[in-house]
Amino acid sequence: MELPTKLDGAVSIYIFKVKTNAVERLILLIGDRHSLPKYTCEEKAGKLDDFLEQTFKNSKNCIDFFIEAQFLEKKGIPFFPSTPGLMSDLIRKYHRCLKHMKGSCEEIGNVRMHYTDLRVVNIKGIDKEHISYFLFPMVFTEIRRVLKDPFDKVALNKLINALDEDRIIENLRYILGYGDKPKDFGKYPMVFRKIMNIQRERTSKQLQSLPIALRKKIKTHIDEIMLDDVIKPYEEMKTCTAEESVEICNIIVWDFMFLCNRTLVDIYLLARLLKPTLSDSNIAIVYMGGIHCETYAKFFKKEKFSELIWEKALKRKEMDKCITIPQKVIDKVLEITKAFPSNKCFTTTSVKEMELSLSKKYRINTGNIEKCVNQTAEIIDMPRWKVLKTVWENPL
Repeated sequence: MELPTKLDGAVSIYIFKVKTNAVERLILLIGDRHSLPKYTCEEKAGKLDDFLEQTFKNSKNCIDFFIEAQFLEKKGIPFFPSTPGLMSDLIRKYHRCLKHMKGSCEEIGNVRMHYTDLRVVNIKGIDKEHISYFLFPMVFTEIRRVLKDPFDKVALNKLINALDEDRIIENLRYILGYGDKPKDFGKYPMVFRKIMNIQRERTSKQLQSLPIALRKKIKTHIDEIMLDDVIKPYEEMKTCTAEESVEICNIIVWDFMFLCNRTLVDIYLLARLLKPTLSDSNIAIVYMGGIHCETYAKFFKKEKFSELIWEKALKRKEMDKCITIPQKVIDKVLEITKAFPSNKCFTTTSVKEMELSLSKKYRINTGNIEKCVNQTAEIIDMPRWKVLKTVWENPL
């Protein structure tokens, strides 16, 4: 993979070399600004969408590409964001490959595409643009009012007084897949119990697929993010009605809701990114909002299994500039990726085909084959896909 010397369209870049599940990977985090204009550099630079397109097309190594697109169920219909910008354009461009069953995307290149945004839950009768903000059902009435009308002091105070620190953390940990059910869960409206359970099922499924030690590291990191980035704004929110205008308080409350929901995306992506079943891929490119990428970078920086190659995050006043990548970094990335074996992406479709083929050949249930492969992979410390492929190519 060859990086351009100047890149236009990103607000941050973090490059890590990571070794987990007996596999070495290059992880490239690219932060997006979520707004127009898509490109801001006056100087000559490589455009981000051109860089991605050429990288996918020319890569001899399988690439896992993660983008801030809506989570899809098995028969889900793609949801295109209404916010204009480069990320929205790319979601539209690649939507055929953003699907539940990871099949071949050969028309785009040697790449598997993954959605990451769990905040939208499609439930009939509820506006999916706003469903993500129904994080705390105990303030359902006040939040519904907020969505329809501007804040007034009474509604704002009701909303703030209905929350407390312990309940915020209790609700978040449950939805994030590693906390107990909230004490007053049974009192929540049924639709919100359903939403919380759906979101919990999605996150816990990814967490459970990880080795216990790695799972614990991610939980600890997300807990730290909660305390730093959720509880502090909550403390600020509690005092805003006495000191600030309703408009300022409105912004503070919505920032708080955004930060709470952000953790749902972050825990899912970290677990998905490090999932053992993706270990046939040596390159991962993550294209998310700048704040999300900063969260992932903080995680990798403190872990012994990862090495920071390079980082650059533009400051607010620098948003009209390109990111200049030093030549030594470009050479280092090229050196790392050249050492990776050439391989095609191992898709969900190909895994299912192999399992079915083995099942018919040896008259064994596919569930038992999957269990046996997983146990073998753990015992001999070999990626699951490689165990399955070896058995399939070398029958007993």
